[in-house]
Amino acid sequence: LMQLPRRSAEVSETNNMTCPHVENGMHKQITTPHPFDESNEERRSADAEQSHSLKAGSASKWAFEESLRRGGSEINQPRRLPQAMVALQDVLSAVPALKTYGFAPTSWAELARAIPLMCRFAGISEDARARAVEQMGEQQAAVAVAVTLEKYDRQEVSSPGGYLRAMTDRAAAGELHLARSVFGLAARNSMEVRH
Repeated sequence: LMQLPRRSAEVSETNNMTCPHVENGMHKQITTPHPFDESNEERRSADAEQSHSLKAGSASKWAFEESLRRGGSEINQPRRLPQAMVALQDVLSAVPALKTYGFAPTSWAELARAIPLMCRFAGISEDARARAVEQMGEQQAAVAVAVTLEKYDRQEVSSPGGYLRAMTDRAAAGELHLARSVFGLAARNSMEVRH
């Protein structure tokens, strides 16, 4: 503080600077109300705002996924990555095989308790089930097993145990997107019901 220039020296310094909004050697950021009139109009339109926010959302999602891939590759212990959550109702509409096999879960806990029985119906080994629960957590593993059961019931998967193991490996690598699977199955089911 003792080495601050005197007021007269400061005034001559201020006059030599190119920035017009300088006071006491510190820059003050001033925003003008209408710097770019056309772009302000574009930002005010609802369509522009939605397209920009969608692009920003997917860009930030991509950056987040990239940072998870790069940052977590050194770690050898299993990790649980944040997953997009789906509602239980979405799972039920995506997996009509649950009703076919006599399951009518009304809570996530009921669906989780049904994992061993769903695995028996689909022919999934105890080891594959245990690895899925360990890697994904009980709720996500329940969704993965339900999706596997549905694909097995549709005869789209010939080895349900192998399919679940592949999903578990993708979860470990941070590349499993269960929500996409659920919404894809739900959309396909609703299309089949309409036709």
